[in-house]
Amino acid sequence: MKRNVNAALSLTLVGVLAGCGGGGGTTPIIRPTTMPLASTALWVANGANVLEFLPSQLIAGVSDPAPHIALNSASGLGAPQGVQFDANGNLWVLDGGNGSTVGPALDEFTAAQLAAHATNPNPAPAKTITYPGITFPQQGVFDKSGNFWVADNGANEVVEFTASQLAAGGNVTPNLTLTSTVPFNGPLGIAFSPITGNLWVANNAGTSIEGFAAASVAGLTGAQTIAPHDVLNDDGAGSIQAPWALVFDAAGNLWSSNANAPFTVVEFAATALGGGTGATPVPN
Repeated sequence: MKRNVNAALSLTLVGVLAGCGGGGGTTPIIRPTTMPLASTALWVANGANVLEFLPSQLIAGVSDPAPHIALNSASGLGAPQGVQFDANGNLWVLDGGNGSTVGPALDEFTAAQLAAHATNPNPAPAKTITYPGITFPQQGVFDKSGNFWVADNGANEVVEFTASQLAAGGNVTPNLTLTSTVPFNGPLGIAFSPITGNLWVANNAGTSIEGFAAASVAGLTGAQTIAPHDVLNDDGAGSIQAPWALVFDAAGNLWSSNANAPFTVVEFAATALGGGTGATPVPN
């Protein structure tokens, strides 16, 4: 998909539970073995709104179905860029703001609000989080401890909020503000490897993806600049061109979408990761 700061598309598959979901986003969904595929809904951050499509709509292959839930400007949203669910089924929307009436923020809609959409289709966010230096948050991922890691595309940094900070809401100084010795260039896609725990960040304004060793980011607080453990570079054949979204599969293979030509989705095998800061792996 092409990059457009006013209308980005982000997809999340989440398990439907009383009309709401849990888990997902730019990281792989860990779906309970008791939850059938037919219980998986699709959530879309659509630039102007956030949409949910039910499993029945997806399985039936209905052309242009009406969304089951549509959150829009009446819910206080400006330009939704990404969506993520926390472990409690609450929806977090990464909102880039509309440049005038709505500023950039992280907005939470609770599972109860989503379940009650029939009677209140456009709820106000239960919590809105802003932070010093917020510019254009686009993608986020939860770690195993419930901390939320956010790629701020405009600020060229990654910020982390603890679970307690998320619970409090308001204007919050991030627990960690992370920059790289290989400077971020429009960071967007963000994901943790399920095998190594390493953090990976896509440089959407460039042709590289950076990996940070789990041990190098663990326990960090405040403003920190650290060296990446790996930097994947374009292989000369268009393997990494304005990388947008990142996601790992269960085997630790990294999937990335190219927002510029050749407009592809590529897979880097788990064995190709860990090549150092000048690696140019050929997609698997």
